[in-house]
This record gives sequence, structure tokens and C-alpha cells, in this order.
Amino acid sequence: MLVKFITCSPAETKKLGEKLGRFCCRGLPSLSQALVISLEGDLGGGKTTFLQGLARAFQIKKILSPTFIIYRSYSLTACHFQEFYHFDFYRLQKASQIKKLGWAEKLANPRNVLAVEWGDKFSSLLPLMKIQVEFKFRQLKEREVLLHFPPSWSPKWSTSL
Repeated sequence: MLVKFITCSPAETKKLGEKLGRFCCRGLPSLSQALVISLEGDLGGGKTTFLQGLARAFQIKKILSPTFIIYRSYSLTACHFQEFYHFDFYRLQKASQIKKLGWAEKLANPRNVLAVEWGDKFSSLLPLMKIQVEFKFRQLKEREVLLHFPPSWSPKWSTSL
């Protein structure tokens, strides 16, 4: 299922991320593995800004970029998930680099959230049951944000923020 949004400022992009986070905290269909949210699109497209809003919904006060350390983890108490992992695949060259970080173990735990910037770089590591967030430039500050959900999740959202 595809849901399309247009954001006209970083604040709106962050608000959309928070909206997705609240949806995830309310409960998804039973997951047999971690919730994976793949953030994809051009450099400067809004992935990190969106992720800041997403993290806010999980009551993470400040999210720091993991570009140079590949991932950061945050303990959760706000909803049924226990751990939030923020991965950034941008600088990686091989899938084996991700596997060495315990990717399989993190993915196997249905109480984890794995938010992955540049997830499309190693899409073979991502499960089919994921939320894909695609960012496209439209104008100077305007972004088209496409949320792709597995068909069985069917969120009932309006496209307004």
C-alpha cells in the first residue's frame, strides 16, 4: 500500500516522521522479526529530518547521526518495542560490513525497531515486511514523501499533516 505526502518545510517532514512513529507505537500486525523502516532518496532529501520526528514519537529526545559509526541504539520505554536502532548505510561498501555488526540478531527480535538511512543500498538485507519511506525533491524546500507499507498493514491515514 502506498501513501503519498508533500512536505513544504523541514518541520513538516519531521511532523510526518512523528506521525509514522505514533502509528508504529500503536501496534502493528504481529511481527515475527524487528520492525524495519527503510529511508531512501537523494542526499539532502529529508531522511535525517524525518527520522528525528520518528524518534520523537518513540520518546527519544535527541537522535545523533550514525554516519561515521554506522549505527546507534536507544532503549525504549514508550511503547511495546524495547530497542531503537538507527543505521546509516551511506558509507558502507559491502553487505558483510553490516552483518558483522550483529544485523541478523537485531533483525530477529520483534521488539526492535531498525530505522535504516540509505536502506536501498543493501536492500537484500531488508525483509519484505518493512516500511519503505522514499524522498523525492520537488522544489527548493518541497519534498514528495512516499510511504510504502506491506499490503496487510493498511494504515487509515489522511494525506494531510
